Amino acid sequence: MRICKGLLVPASFSLLFFMQGAAFSDDGGNAAAEPQVVASNAGGTAAVSDPAAAVPATSAGGGAGTPLFGGSGALTGQVGKLFAPREDLADYFGRELVDDKARAGSEGQGRYNPSHGPLVIYGKLYPELDFISGSGATAAASQALATLAPAPTGLNLEDHQELTSSNSRIGLRGSLLLFNDLKAIYQAETTVNIGGGGSLFGSERDTFVGLSSKRYGTIKLGDLDTVYKNLGADEAIGFNQVASGNFVSTNNLAAKAPYGSGSASSFNQRRVNSIYYYTPSIYGFHFLGQYSPDSGKNQLTNNEFWSVGARYIHGGFSVAFAQEVHMDAFGGDPSGPLSNIGSGLPKGAPTVQSRDEGNRLTMVYHTSDTAVWGEVGRLQYHDFGGLDGRFQRYERISYTVGAERQINDRIRVIATYTHAENGSCELTGGAFCSTAGLNGSQYNAGLTYYLYRRMVSVYGLYSVLDNGPSAAYSNLPSSTDTFGVGEHIQQVALGLLVSFAR
Repeated sequence: MRICKGLLVPASFSLLFFMQGAAFSDDGGNAAAEPQVVASNAGGTAAVSDPAAAVPATSAGGGAGTPLFGGSGALTGQVGKLFAPREDLADYFGRELVDDKARAGSEGQGRYNPSHGPLVIYGKLYPELDFISGSGATAAASQALATLAPAPTGLNLEDHQELTSSNSRIGLRGSLLLFNDLKAIYQAETTVNIGGGGSLFGSERDTFVGLSSKRYGTIKLGDLDTVYKNLGADEAIGFNQVASGNFVSTNNLAAKAPYGSGSASSFNQRRVNSIYYYTPSIYGFHFLGQYSPDSGKNQLTNNEFWSVGARYIHGGFSVAFAQEVHMDAFGGDPSGPLSNIGSGLPKGAPTVQSRDEGNRLTMVYHTSDTAVWGEVGRLQYHDFGGLDGRFQRYERISYTVGAERQINDRIRVIATYTHAENGSCELTGGAFCSTAGLNGSQYNAGLTYYLYRRMVSVYGLYSVLDNGPSAAYSNLPSSTDTFGVGEHIQQVALGLLVSFAR
């Protein structure tokens, strides 16, 4: 098996090309459906999918005896790869795809003679058996609930099992050295459906073409995970390589609104029509920016998007800040009569616009076999020009902490905790707006046992998602999993991961 040396990618994309199957969290940018909230005034949630970013899983030369975070220059573990002290962008974001022989050959033949790097076909497959149960849904006709909450029904999720493929994926990538250190880069990736019947291939994942240079940075064009998503803790750590599209993703709370407004509320996305640029290293800092225009812009709406961020790395410490803005996404609008995009008022009516914003600060510290991290995030959804008595603003803060430990050569454990506060809200015209019970908490734990390097493993996952009495956060794997407002959702999973790159 040929293990490539990597591709210049943004900060969290260092996971993409170096960590042995490191997982990315789910996003809300594609076409599958979000689990429905059982609510008498909600007509079902909007369709959404949360596939995560591409991860070519390789052993990178690391055997079963390789430490999780390794030593400098030979880091093979997830966090060690991401937060290793590197002096240039190529080492930090990923080494050259063009191998030494190809480079030497091209340089010997002339400065402008292109040289192809290896075409890499990679994938990660991680089906799992999930055991799902729910309890404690808020009773119908309950009083003193949040103004924005869906109406409760008291109906709990039915206990059941599901075989899910999470964000199993396959892809290809490569490069073409043009001259000096400038190269063209490309990647195409899709999800793979394991055991679900129907089509083998599912949603498009990170797919792009671009130009990359150590001196000038990298630009990519295509369907890409956002800067905000890339710089989050969920991406940086990966939850034992399986957070992507999984119920243990902390973004199920940290990056979404609490009242079931679907994909429009998500700040855990892959964005189409994206232009993505990141700089070389500047005294340990890396700056990233992304813009996505609205190809369907009209006189009523302009659903453009941008995401920016920066990361600083020093030794085992890393700190990152990211901001993301969605225009005219109406992500905060609740279902029912309070919405500015329903009840007879069409989305994008001339007097109604929206601006939704997410901000997050992420810090990670690691040693040779342990990592700890923390994150604080603020989401704000704001509509302008709506009718009196309808939604105007909702904002709230969330917190995440986590720790990961390599017990020995084969066993890795991880635990995370995320809490989202009730927040605050306003209705147009100053009418009273309550956020009582819109809080939520998620507790996750996982254990992985490696059978062969970092390429084949078995794993177990456990998660509890506690919704406040008015909240409808969900980490359920299927659109057919209906649940109640305020429900306590518990999931246990056993899975097998196989990754490859050739």
